[in-house]
Amino acid sequence: MSLMKLFESSVFCLQPPGDSLTRRSVFDSILAGCIPVFFNQGSAYKQYVWHLPNNDGEYSVYIPVKELRTGGKSKIEEILQGIPNEKVIGMRENVIRLVPKIVYTKPNRHKPDKETLEDAFDVAVKGVIKRIEQFKSN
Repeated sequence: MSLMKLFESSVFCLQPPGDSLTRRSVFDSILAGCIPVFFNQGSAYKQYVWHLPNNDGEYSVYIPVKELRTGGKSKIEEILQGIPNEKVIGMRENVIRLVPKIVYTKPNRHKPDKETLEDAFDVAVKGVIKRIEQFKSN
């Protein structure tokens, strides 16, 4: 079974840090509609501030590593199983809404209602412009 198929058939996708805090797997899981589970805030929340919204609890789960020292795998299962089904459904919907912001699309791409989609490039350019404006104003 391919990794993407595994992500597509999963509700939650664990995202422990690897050689570095950031991982391609984070984006693969979001593309598959899988709710990412982070163990270090640097894995996404502090790295992708332009592409991922501030309301991280609406699209992901954060479990601090220190919480796992006593319970390990069973602690992860306990936390994830404790999330109400309605919240899980909402989180998945929010994950799906993130997809256009983390991929590069063809120029002049549109939603069915003819509104232009904002892709990862648009998000990055807006972020750079905002940083420049903040720098100039200081």
